[in-house]
Amino acid sequence: MIDIVRNAAPILWFSPDEKILFNEQGKIRIPMALPVDTPTTHPVVYYKLAYLYTFNKLKKEQLDYSPTEKVDLEKFNGMDIIYYYYFDRETGLGSHHHDIESMFIQFEVITDPLCKEGKFQVVANRIVANAHGNKWYQNSFLVDEQAFFPPVIFIGEGKHASCTDKNADGVYTPGYDVTQNINDAWGVRDIETSGILFSGQYQGWMTKRRTKRSLVAPPIHEGDRYFENYEVKFSPVEYNASYELRPYPNYLEIKVPKDLVRFMKDKKPHDWPVVVRGNSEYAVARKKQTADAYNSVTFAFRWDNNDNFSLALPLLLFKNVKAPMTGGWLYNKVYFGNGDAVDSHYTTLIGHQIVHTSSASRWLDPYLGMGYEVYDANPEKDVQDYYADFVSEIGLKLRVNIRHTPARFLRFLGTDFWGLRLGWKNVGFRDFRYSGFVIEFGAGVF
Repeated sequence: MIDIVRNAAPILWFSPDEKILFNEQGKIRIPMALPVDTPTTHPVVYYKLAYLYTFNKLKKEQLDYSPTEKVDLEKFNGMDIIYYYYFDRETGLGSHHHDIESMFIQFEVITDPLCKEGKFQVVANRIVANAHGNKWYQNSFLVDEQAFFPPVIFIGEGKHASCTDKNADGVYTPGYDVTQNINDAWGVRDIETSGILFSGQYQGWMTKRRTKRSLVAPPIHEGDRYFENYEVKFSPVEYNASYELRPYPNYLEIKVPKDLVRFMKDKKPHDWPVVVRGNSEYAVARKKQTADAYNSVTFAFRWDNNDNFSLALPLLLFKNVKAPMTGGWLYNKVYFGNGDAVDSHYTTLIGHQIVHTSSASRWLDPYLGMGYEVYDANPEKDVQDYYADFVSEIGLKLRVNIRHTPARFLRFLGTDFWGLRLGWKNVGFRDFRYSGFVIEFGAGVF
């Protein structure tokens, strides 16, 4: 098991201007050992065999594995390995003590009796670098023949958000280094420490070009599987910095300082690995788990011609749908009016739109919705005159991620995002029966 962990361990590539990168002797000091672990002057990266996938019905204790030593590949068809790296502080605006960031790799175990090196192949399918603890910000790509191993991970300056560098060229290229949810992916934003809100969308000038001097390698030695790749790509490395690889400590079994608790508490699973059973196909299990992470329902208060509330639902109700070509999302917007409104020749009863938005996580996004609206055109309270007509709406969505704000207690609603929508609605296709401003405020990405 440790051979798989070591061969897949990432190269961490820091900004050349990272303030806490070097110690007084000019040697790389990060990432560091956790305060609850044995101290060392060398960089440290932690690993966790987080999930094992099996269709075997045996009990957990009968599956014959040791998460830090061996895994019987005959009984499993997939695994997820997480790598964590700890920093004693962030820098820049909103800085704080302690920071734990991570990346993970999803593997499939393939039976191959013709394989010269053994009966099984452990194949990396997907590499994911986490950013700011939010799944919408993840930087990830599906592994193909162009992927470099050991995998290279950019570490953002000051705030330490992680991003994949598929071909290890030191330059972040959206659509290549990240191939999934490109509009939502955080990318590499080395300008975060300035505290200036430049753009909701990633821009190339936000990333500083990496140099070999700011690179930290895994414990890779001559004869290892990817040693030649490393030597050809990065030799000579001026400082030749490498980290020590350690198993991630079990949060439930150690005493954690109070100011570190919130950073370790959400790094689940704690009692690793978790065995996922009953899936005949590893790919099916992974696809479902990934899809579930991005499903979202938004609830908002809505003010247009009369006040009520609205819901945003995945386009296929249980599954979000990406918009072809644009990289954005399509979803359902259902809103309700006040049927008791009086003194109005137009009272909304219910509306439904299919809405397109450029992303689900940027702080500012345009949106466009089209659908139908059912309304009452009779101002008399006891007389109804129902009509249905085409409706269109266009505007801007402003989002705030509350995860690291005083309002983070509102996350119990199941989302890190709250937002404000400002739009203009027209009812009718050419001759508008009603036009006016729309304001919505509520929780959720859409």
